[in-house]
Amino acid sequence: MKEAADATEFEEFAARHRQAVWDEVLRPVREAKDDPAWRPTGFMESLAYQARVSKILHERFIAQRHF
Repeated sequence: MKEAADATEFEEFAARHRQAVWDEVLRPVREAKDDPAWRPTGFMESLAYQARVSKILHERFIAQRHF
């Protein structure tokens, strides 16, 4: 039961913060390409960025729970 509650709590946290983290992760590339709307185009590239976003979300979720 605790694992399900934790998963639900994480999903709610991620839903609130996902877009901001995506913007943060993509900002350096967007600035380098001078294209504020740039998005990854390839499948593997997209997976790599998604993995970074997920890692950041999990780290921040854990950090805020320990405050």
